[in-house]
Amino acid sequence: MNRAGPIPRVLLVDDDDTFRRVMSAELSRRGYSVSTASTGQEALEQASGSEIDVILLDLRLPDMDGIEVLKRLREREMAGRVVVLTGHGTIDTAIQAVRLGAYDYLEKPCPVDAIEITVQKAHEHRRLVERQKVLEDSYSPPDVQPEFVGASAACQRIRQTIAKIAITEATTLVLGETGVGKEMVAKLLHVQSPRREKPF
Repeated sequence: MNRAGPIPRVLLVDDDDTFRRVMSAELSRRGYSVSTASTGQEALEQASGSEIDVILLDLRLPDMDGIEVLKRLREREMAGRVVVLTGHGTIDTAIQAVRLGAYDYLEKPCPVDAIEITVQKAHEHRRLVERQKVLEDSYSPPDVQPEFVGASAACQRIRQTIAKIAITEATTLVLGETGVGKEMVAKLLHVQSPRREKPF
């Protein structure tokens, strides 16, 4: 499969030695960087200690089930990169995995081509989410409140007016001559509003 960008780093978590060896070799042959784990604890340690793009996670592991591993990954905000790949699943576990944030759910036996397509899609999805977060962070205005100086009664009235308007859904028009601080007022309105986490 043709890919653009960095090589996806895959963590394959399965207690079946043969499956782990064969699948790891096949994904490596197709250009993926693959590491493996045979237990849930080992998977959690590897996920914490290195940068992993996609986790192929079996549900039946010797020390804890895959759903428990997924819950712990969710606490670390890593659930979105998990593809559950199991031969022991049910409709209920599939629903539970997706609700916990797993990117997808595949049942064994599954063709390697289908696994590769899913891994690639999960990797692309992760990159898009990260890119969106970077864009949102860079479009969010800095906190300009310390820059709004002035202790006069007029400045206090402006601050109070901004605070009252910011909590509403009202469209606000800021008027004034060049250089009086219209943009600063607009930024203060934004950072005090319920939309503060959205782009300015």
